[in-house]
Amino acid sequence: MKYFLTVDQIQEQKVVLLSDQPELALNFPLELLPAELKEGDVLAINIENDSLERQKREQEVAQLLQELTTGNN
Repeated sequence: MKYFLTVDQIQEQKVVLLSDQPELALNFPLELLPAELKEGDVLAINIENDSLERQKREQEVAQLLQELTTGNN
């Protein structure tokens, strides 16, 4: 899915992003966005499911749980 968000305001360390859907507004950390960002800019955001990353994280959690329950470090 691709969304377009407009930079509405830049406030100290956060940015207010607005979508075409009035119920969707986001406060986002300024440090995670491009340095040259200014009010009125439009950001394209792609949202996708990453099943490989999920598997990786599940394996990491399973390993940590194993270490905690068996006492093996």
